[in-house]
Amino acid sequence: FDILILQICSLAWDDLRELGMQDDPFFKQFDFLFTDFNTVTTYSNPAAIRLLNGSCGQRRHADLYGVLPPECSLMEGLRGQGYALRYARNHNGTYGKFDDEVRRFGRLEAAPFAPAGLDAKKYMFDDSPVYDDYALLAQWWAERRKSGEKRVALYYNSVSLHDGSHWTADHEWWKRDHREQYREFLLTLRNDLTRFFELLAASGRNVAVVVLGEHGRAVRGNAIETPGLRDIPLPRITLVPAGVKLIGKSAGRGSAGQNIIIGKPTSYFGLAFALEAFAERSPFGTDRYTTRAFIDSVPQTAFVAENENNLVVKYDDEYYFFGKDRKWIRLSEEALR
Repeated sequence: FDILILQICSLAWDDLRELGMQDDPFFKQFDFLFTDFNTVTTYSNPAAIRLLNGSCGQRRHADLYGVLPPECSLMEGLRGQGYALRYARNHNGTYGKFDDEVRRFGRLEAAPFAPAGLDAKKYMFDDSPVYDDYALLAQWWAERRKSGEKRVALYYNSVSLHDGSHWTADHEWWKRDHREQYREFLLTLRNDLTRFFELLAASGRNVAVVVLGEHGRAVRGNAIETPGLRDIPLPRITLVPAGVKLIGKSAGRGSAGQNIIIGKPTSYFGLAFALEAFAERSPFGTDRYTTRAFIDSVPQTAFVAENENNLVVKYDDEYYFFGKDRKWIRLSEEALR
């Protein structure tokens, strides 16, 4: 079976709750849903690097930009299981040197997929093109099927929900209500991914699809950060949906169709653990992954969130902040709301 990892920028449970979409049926279709998944960071590049480094758990922010041991690389682990590695994104990969950092620090040695004949669906805040998620993924899937490779692992990055992205024909996008604009983008993304899942199912191949947020968009503000500000990695920004959906001719048997909730605190290490277990023994046609023993074996990761200069930790059900003043401050309920 193939493994497709779709990392979505600007998608957190708090954003969904703000729009009343936290119980959308889209999230109920996943065979494994992590409901307390911490992305650790509130920015794109470190979120991608952390995901791709997930096999060694959570590293300090400064350590992300050093030498990565090969055994820490999720994608290299999958390569070792016989997977051909692929990379795609619906943007040009130049802002913040995203392509370069994914390759260097995420150890993703794969050329980015170059879509053919696609027009930009949106523009980013820097006027760079953003392509339609379904159109790009469908084109990539067609190329993948032509390749004839036995198994493929894809890392895909989407910025369709990013603050400042806007439809190409929307020339005064900044004047619109940002919540309603975000809702529109969410519904479009949901529909695009649903269509893509249907395309995968129609192919007859077995595919494990991972969908997870990169970090939240911070649609609403609070006492210490205004809407859209993400400097302090608060849990309302770093706790995101993360799910695995099993699609294919064997779906509906074994682990598929079970809708298993993994509600304990988890992060990239738990996801990497599950994917590497699946790669060693397929989840299609077996019930071994539906057992309490497997669910209990998924590693738990205590809440620690960190950007370059700010750190938030959870200890004894309280959250503490450590910033530029180099002092620990207990965060009030007002600061966390």
